[in-house]
Amino acid sequence: MEISQYIRNEIVKHMDKHRMLIRTEDIDEMVDEALKGTYAFQLIYNDMVKDAEFDCLFYSFIPIDHRKIVFREETNQTSAVYSYDAGKRFQWFEIETLILDSSIIREMKINQIIK
Repeated sequence: MEISQYIRNEIVKHMDKHRMLIRTEDIDEMVDEALKGTYAFQLIYNDMVKDAEFDCLFYSFIPIDHRKIVFREETNQTSAVYSYDAGKRFQWFEIETLILDSSIIREMKINQIIK
């Protein structure tokens, strides 16, 4: 599989999982960003959309440094949330956090070089 196809599939999988509508042009832009080395995005969305098909309408994304993302598991007192600043503030949920597996992308790049 080509790297850009892997990235595209991961974006679509996240959007489908969270029932978010997204335009092809937005996916293309995120793929371009990921090919440049951005492996995590904060997703901005409108959760007021309620119809039979989707709960959320995707607006845009903000590239974030995947190396600074920390995940905190759900407990009896807290929800499962992400920190984008190495654990200083935990306030972003899974729906608004898209993380691509950099090790898979790195492996795919190595395999392309070897071929």
